[in-house]
Formats: sequence, C-alpha cells, structure tokens
Amino acid sequence: MHDLLTQYEEAIQEEHTLMQRISLCKEIIDVILEYISSKADVIHLPTAEDIVTTIHTMEQNLDTELLHLQLEMCVLERARRKKGKSTEGIRGLEVTYKP
Repeated sequence: MHDLLTQYEEAIQEEHTLMQRISLCKEIIDVILEYISSKADVIHLPTAEDIVTTIHTMEQNLDTELLHLQLEMCVLERARRKKGKSTEGIRGLEVTYKP
C-alpha cells in the first residue's frame, strides 16, 4: 500500500484532471448555447436541448466525483497529521495537533 503522501499526491493529480474535465464541459455548453442562439430558427431545438442536458449531466457527475475525491483527500490529510509526522498539513496549512 502506498504511503499517505503518495496517495495524496495521486489524489491531487486526479483532482486537477477532474477540474479540467468540468471546465471543458462548461466551455462546451457555452459554445452550444451560443450556437443555439444564432441558429434557433433553423435547428431542431429538442435535440439541442438533449445535447446540452447530456453534457450538463456529465458535468454534474464529474462534480460529484470531485466532491468525493476531496472528502477522501481530507481523510488522508487527517490520517497524516494523526500519524504525527508533521504539524504542517498536507495542503501546506499550519495545524495544531491535539490528540
């Protein structure tokens, strides 16, 4: 099993990836909405709505995944502090450890 710091570093990378994916979903929705705004009279609006809704659902799922990852990161941070290796939290915040 990886040590706590390695697990946390891997979680940071995953967090970054999830944030990029969420950002991309938002950007694509904005592009589609702009397209709909300019073509609303010549496109099939229910299909456009389905597309935007699907991407929005994907964004929500990624956001939920990010929340769960951040909760896991908090647990890892707490475990590391509890282990007593340092008074500095993994995220670089100074903490006072009281058993």
